[in-house]
Amino acid sequence: MLKNENLRKFFLLVFLFTIFISFSQDVKRSAAYTHFKNGDLEKAKEVIDEVCLHSETSNQAKTWYFKGLIYNGIARKNQNSFESDKLSNEALQAIIKAGKLDNSGTYRDQIEDVLLNISLLFYNNGVLRYNKGLETNNKESYKYSLLDFENFFETIHLLGSENTEIKDVMQRNSIDINTVRFYAGFSAAMTENFEKAKIHFENIVKSGGGVPQAYTNYCDILLAEGNKEDALRVVEQAKQLWPADDDIELMKLRVYQQTGKTGVLTDDIEKALLKDPNNVSLLSALADAYNKISYEYKTQGDNENYRLYREKAEINFLKAIENKQESDELKFDLHYNLGVLFFNPGVEVYNIWVKNQTDEIKGKYILLFNKCIIQFEKALEIQPENSELIDMMMRVYLILENEDKALSMKEKLNNLKK
Repeated sequence: MLKNENLRKFFLLVFLFTIFISFSQDVKRSAAYTHFKNGDLEKAKEVIDEVCLHSETSNQAKTWYFKGLIYNGIARKNQNSFESDKLSNEALQAIIKAGKLDNSGTYRDQIEDVLLNISLLFYNNGVLRYNKGLETNNKESYKYSLLDFENFFETIHLLGSENTEIKDVMQRNSIDINTVRFYAGFSAAMTENFEKAKIHFENIVKSGGGVPQAYTNYCDILLAEGNKEDALRVVEQAKQLWPADDDIELMKLRVYQQTGKTGVLTDDIEKALLKDPNNVSLLSALADAYNKISYEYKTQGDNENYRLYREKAEINFLKAIENKQESDELKFDLHYNLGVLFFNPGVEVYNIWVKNQTDEIKGKYILLFNKCIIQFEKALEIQPENSELIDMMMRVYLILENEDKALSMKEKLNNLKK
């Protein structure tokens, strides 16, 4: 009997100890909330972190609701720091866990309140990081703006897109969903997360609205991947939405060039140039289009139209060069592309001369290479270390029998290789 009595006392002590531990964690959890209400957020965080790890309280919705509440409060105090993005993300994960553990729905209203509150924090932090990224071109800023905007979308998903309260929050704060999608897509692209960028841009396209830059940025990604058909679909939808937008028009030209719609392309550019005859980008695009058309005629054996469209390309390259260009990159492209326009047929005529060395044929390739080298020299002034260009110039000088300049180009190449 004495043995049984001792055993009962032992189990009673274990039971009481378990109750004490559980009660102790409840007290700590309440203390964390009290610290939070009194504004001592760091102490509240310290205590709730401990409670979240304890086996007695780690599987209770109340614990994770308090953690979400406290972390959200701290994140709001540090919005100028990336720490705010990290803490708000942890707050969201805690609230999601609270919702999963809240089988009885006891904390449903409180959880929704935190989600509503934190959704605006995600949006504001996202905009702060996005603007900082634009200002400094800092990938770290874009990384956190993407995190914030995606968490903003997650809160909307959890609350339900038809939730009247989230609609009211967005209306009161002038939050446009497609603008947020654009910010998220742009941030993803700037961190080279192109799969996520495509998801956000595609959602804008599906909505039938948004901003023109979303469509042009999306086309850039699609073209880089070689997805010409989707790029064509996107740019044609954009053109219907913004028929007078110059950036959309230029993107349309790029897409049309890459999808072989050269006939439609030149018609559209010529119409656009009637409104803006000195637009360098349009003139350059038209020259490129004419050049491609000329080679289409060449492959068909139509030498008359081949020469006609090559001349049209030359005229438009020269017009573009005559107008002021803002960027050195564009200046280089114009001079280089015009040089190539003469270089390629020059090589063809030279190869014919090698087999049939007549003065007439020699005169033709010399004329072409002289025109070519003038443009290449101007391009080299802009990019003096462009090894591909220097190599081409060396070959042209050799053909023109200008050995001094050919040797000079060879020396430049050798120096670049050191």
